Amino acid sequence: MIGSKELVAAMEIELAMREDPELAEAIGDTLKRHSAFVRRLLARILEGVIQADDPRLETVRLLNNAIMFGLSLETIRAVPRAEIDRALETWESAMVALLSQEPISIS
Repeated sequence: MIGSKELVAAMEIELAMREDPELAEAIGDTLKRHSAFVRRLLARILEGVIQADDPRLETVRLLNNAIMFGLSLETIRAVPRAEIDRALETWESAMVALLSQEPISIS
C-alpha cells in the first residue's frame, strides 16, 4: 500500500479538498472507505498487542498514518523499495514492541 498510486492519489485529493468543498462532498464516502481500510490494516498489525478500546490507539493510528504518508513520499522521490520495506518493517516492530510494554502516558 505504501507508495501505491492509490495512496498517493488519496493524499493529493485530501490536500485539494481543503480548498474545494464540492470535491470534499463528491468523494467523502470514498475517503471514508479508505480510512476504514487503513484502520482494519492497523488492527491486523496490532492484533493481540493492543485492545480496540486502548486510549493509545488513536495516537498510534495518527503516527501510523504519518509513517505511511511519509514513506509514500519517499517512494515518489525514488527511494529504493527495499529501503522503504526495511523502514516499514522497523516501524511495525517498534510499534509492536512499544505497545507490548506497560502502558505509558501519551498526552
